Amino acid sequence: MAQKSSLLRTLRQLPCFQARVADFSRRSWRRRLRLLLVSSLAFQCTALTGVAQQKPPASQAPASSLKKLSDKEKNAERARELFADAANAQNNGAYPLAIENWKKLLQEYPNDPSVASAHHFLGVCYLQQDMPEFPSAVREFKLALQDPNLKQREEALVNLGWSLYQSHFLSSAPVGKEASADSPLREAAKVLAMVVSKYPDGSFLDKALYYAAEAEARLGRSEEAVSLYRQLIQNKKLENSTVRPDAIFGLGLTYEELKQPQLAIETYESFLQKYSDHSLKNEVLMRTADLALIQGDAKKSILLFDALLQSDSFATLKNADYVLYRYGFAMAKDGRYRESAKAYQRLADEYPSSQYAKNSSLAAGQSLMREKKYDEAVLAFEQLLPLRDERAAEAAHWICQIKMLQGKEEAIAAVAKDALTWGSKTPSASLLYMDLADSLNTQPAKRGEAKKIYEQIANEFPEDALAPRAVYNAAFCGLQLGELADAQRWSEAFAKRYAGDPLAPDVAYIRAESTLQLGQHESAINAFEQLIAAQPNDPLRPTWEGRLAVAHYLAGQWEKTIATSQRLLKQNLEPAAKAEALFLQGASQLKTGKLVESIRSLEESLAASSDWPQADETAITLAEAMVQKKEDGKAIAALEGLVKRTPQSRLRGQAEFRIGQIAAGMGDLPRALRAYDGVLDSSKESGLRDYATYGKAFVLIQQEAYQPALELVSPLAQSDRTDSLGVESKIAKAICLRQLGKADEALATLEQLATASLTDDIAVKILYEQSLSWVAGEKHDEAIAAISKLQRLVQEKKLDFPLADKAQYELAWTYKAKGDTASAIQQFEKLVEQYPDSPLAAEAYFHVGQAEYDSSKYDRAIQAYQVAASKTLDLELQEKSLYKMGWAFFQQADFQTATTKFRQQLKEFPKGELSTDARFMIAESLLKQSNFADAWKEYESLRSSIQKASSNGVPVGDQIEALTLLHGGQSARELKRWKEAEAWTSDLVSKYPESPYRPIALYELAYARQNLKQPAEAITAYSEVAENHRNELGARSRFMIGEVLFAERDFAKAIAEFQKVMYGYGATQAPEEIKNWQARSAFEAGRCTELLISDLTGERKQKAIDNAVKFYEFVVQNHASHELASKASERVAELRR
Repeated sequence: MAQKSSLLRTLRQLPCFQARVADFSRRSWRRRLRLLLVSSLAFQCTALTGVAQQKPPASQAPASSLKKLSDKEKNAERARELFADAANAQNNGAYPLAIENWKKLLQEYPNDPSVASAHHFLGVCYLQQDMPEFPSAVREFKLALQDPNLKQREEALVNLGWSLYQSHFLSSAPVGKEASADSPLREAAKVLAMVVSKYPDGSFLDKALYYAAEAEARLGRSEEAVSLYRQLIQNKKLENSTVRPDAIFGLGLTYEELKQPQLAIETYESFLQKYSDHSLKNEVLMRTADLALIQGDAKKSILLFDALLQSDSFATLKNADYVLYRYGFAMAKDGRYRESAKAYQRLADEYPSSQYAKNSSLAAGQSLMREKKYDEAVLAFEQLLPLRDERAAEAAHWICQIKMLQGKEEAIAAVAKDALTWGSKTPSASLLYMDLADSLNTQPAKRGEAKKIYEQIANEFPEDALAPRAVYNAAFCGLQLGELADAQRWSEAFAKRYAGDPLAPDVAYIRAESTLQLGQHESAINAFEQLIAAQPNDPLRPTWEGRLAVAHYLAGQWEKTIATSQRLLKQNLEPAAKAEALFLQGASQLKTGKLVESIRSLEESLAASSDWPQADETAITLAEAMVQKKEDGKAIAALEGLVKRTPQSRLRGQAEFRIGQIAAGMGDLPRALRAYDGVLDSSKESGLRDYATYGKAFVLIQQEAYQPALELVSPLAQSDRTDSLGVESKIAKAICLRQLGKADEALATLEQLATASLTDDIAVKILYEQSLSWVAGEKHDEAIAAISKLQRLVQEKKLDFPLADKAQYELAWTYKAKGDTASAIQQFEKLVEQYPDSPLAAEAYFHVGQAEYDSSKYDRAIQAYQVAASKTLDLELQEKSLYKMGWAFFQQADFQTATTKFRQQLKEFPKGELSTDARFMIAESLLKQSNFADAWKEYESLRSSIQKASSNGVPVGDQIEALTLLHGGQSARELKRWKEAEAWTSDLVSKYPESPYRPIALYELAYARQNLKQPAEAITAYSEVAENHRNELGARSRFMIGEVLFAERDFAKAIAEFQKVMYGYGATQAPEEIKNWQARSAFEAGRCTELLISDLTGERKQKAIDNAVKFYEFVVQNHASHELASKASERVAELRR
């Protein structure tokens, strides 16, 4: 009965309604429960019946009214229509449509008076679907109940309680006392209790009481459940309730759980008196009979079981076998053994697969076993076990044997252990111990227990026929468990006790194998060689030779391994054995440097068998051979094949780690990251995970992802960790900190290694990183000292430091950053000299070229730039070098060669960063050669590309565009293309008002307008320059104003402008470049005055002549060396005649 109660508790904890339906066969009362749940929908339908009858609040005028409806009235009418549509759909069983309409009403008219009822009826619809949506129903009923005036309040509460009750079974929430405070079951109990309390005369009281009781029972609150069941049962108004029988039955079950069997019996008896035709009758009869038997009243139990057995429905009972089993037991308890035996036999005949059929004879069982009717035989044997005698012990042994034949090893242990508790002194004891040990031995987790039992058999039954096998199994289990000393001990004991036994060669193998696994390789080699010599024709010889090859391999005897493997490979081997021999051969060939042969052997091993136990190790070894042969891509393919082929391999982590290393070495950083992530996702080996973490961090450093790299490497760089990984991690951490602008923290991290015992190679790496951190912190002297120390250590210890060229490069740059250009150039030259093949040599040449350029040693600069361009693979550096070569030629005034170099640069790097600069310099070089036509074409093309780039959001520098407009305008001026000259310079003036080139652009603009016969506009532009710039350009512009007025024959104004130049700008103290325009202004003033003389007479004419002489003499006296001085002198002489 205890077992039955356990089943009952299980039933009450079933997770959902569907699970209950799926398991009716176990208990008839559960079948009734399903009918109850289905029929219980009736009380929901009761609530719904009123939907069509209920009218939503009418807040609008009748349809016949001619009054124009307000928006509010329209909304009310629309809500009423939706309510009616939803109700009609619901009453006609169109629940999806009803749900849609209820939702629409609630969404569109959330403030309508009918909302609470709509929520209620929507909840009912959720329950009435073919697949009820209990959680949704719960939500709607709760929303409905928020309205204190809800008309369907009682119905909503009951529906809510029932929905919560059912929601519990849709979840995996625990029941009993483990149920959480907010579990649906607890809430259901609370809600239903509220219904009982508030509506004691309500139409749903019986359902509320029943489900409240059920909920309490499932919550483990049996006393509360009893109280609720009793309220329902004792309420006379509820005598005809459909759930009253279920309540009585539930009360009986609850008394059973409370360990109150007498009350349970009385409750069940009241059920039988009142509901003799109820579907639960047989279940109640069975449980009452069972309880009576437990109480010791066998006679009463028999009477009840008789009633069951004689009923017409007995044959259809799902638990009829249990009835017969308990009936037979009751007969035995009452001393009616013949009837008991008949009951058991009937049980065996009618229910041979039943767990209760235990009383068959030993002979019947043996006969059934011989006929291979194992299930029937087991049932027969099991009938004897309660006798607990010699026959029972033998029966238990035969049951164990049958289970072994059926592959049901786990079932054997229980049978054997139970039998040994009472049959350890019977003749079958050794057999039962062996059965138990054999069954345990099939379960790897229990092999240690099996070994102890084999040892027990060997010690307690040394003369038994089973003893040799027990000793053999003890030795073999020791080997399997890795208890190698025990394996040796038992194999030696076997050799002494049972030397002539057929198992002797197998035990000798165990002895040799355990010796091998103990690491005693030489002894193992001798043991295998002796075994092979003693049993040359044994079918297991290939296996022994294979292990001999392993012993040679582990002993480091590579050539002997190869020889043994080759001898073995001449035999007809199983695929796995062949694969192992090829692996040993290939691995040994790798050890001896025979890479081609090694790869071939290892590939053949995988081809022979891709799933033999060490296939994964083969793949890893193959990859190593490929790496040594510089076939990294093939190595990665081999390792990735391993991961794909055996994703659960114990070596997967190692394979992915090696993929990461190889891929990182190849520069395939994304693949390396994926591989390291694979290790971190799948491997549990802490050491391997640490190395994978470091590897991933190092790849991230290469990708310049310093922050995530720092987060990865920091835990590995613990201050007290001084192993190789700890040291490397500290260096990596310092790199990340430096790159993140935390140079001081980087140096502090490296300082932690100051007292560590380091190799010279590591010391050099630390010095290098320290120097970079000093550089980052702008501590140039410290950086120079660190690099110098590094270089001395490398030289003194003759170390192969792969970053030596980079260290030299950093040293040069540090001097440059310090401002010591001479030392920087010296170090760059040293880099070029010592590391001519370094990728950094080209950049060093470039810097040397820069230094020569800055010193105006253009020939030497050109040579350095030439080398830099030819040696580097860096396209950016190539472009820069060509560009600077062009400039060097330009500075030498070799404009033709400069043009050639700039064109070469543009050809090789048409989209380079300096392509626009190159095009500009081509135009400039042509301009310098006075090739104005070609220069103009280049400027035109350049301007077009600048405009296009700007429209595409890629603006060019203001200086280049301004100079392009200026020099393009000047080229147009030289070609007398005055309109283009005006347009270009005008663009510069308007687009770049702050440009330093604006004044000269204004001058050029004025000159173009002057030539376009626009004197006023020309004067305006000249004037802006003249007024704002007291320099040569200002003086020239003032002079040009005079020239324009002169041309316009406005001589007086022209003379005034010329005089401003003559006497302004410091007069005789003016700079030389301005004196030129003073001389020209004076000469032109003289000319203007002369032109006035012809129109004058008398005194006025003489005064004009005197003024003209004065202007010419100004030139002669103040600018005697000027080109116009001689002409001025001639004019003075002419005028004085």
